[in-house]
Amino acid sequence: MLLNLAATLLNWRVTADSTGLWLTGAWKVRHVPWERLRGAAYTREGTVEIRVRDQDTWELPGIGWPWAERRLGLRPPYNRMTDEINALHTRPELRPIEQSPPRNHGLPLGPVLAVLLALTVLLSFLG
Repeated sequence: MLLNLAATLLNWRVTADSTGLWLTGAWKVRHVPWERLRGAAYTREGTVEIRVRDQDTWELPGIGWPWAERRLGLRPPYNRMTDEINALHTRPELRPIEQSPPRNHGLPLGPVLAVLLALTVLLSFLG
């Protein structure tokens, strides 16, 4: 559970290019073409939801503390991100005109952290 949380908090990203959105989570990178995107929202539970036509909702779980944000009157960057995604969805003229290179799409950190944890445990037993 902590591995998933660490991978999410350290590495999540959303990249827009001419073909759509690239969503990097803890364990995989997903591409959502513009024509399949339905919108984005920051929920009261502190998750970002990217709604995709004819598929499940992509969720970026547990990235905020909504109770503290509401109490302090803060507008977290996740709200701005969802607003920008919704603007790109509804106004195609705002979308990037170039395709992003693969290195900008992100790399899931979960598998890397899992291997590092396994090596640490293995070395602690051997040493």
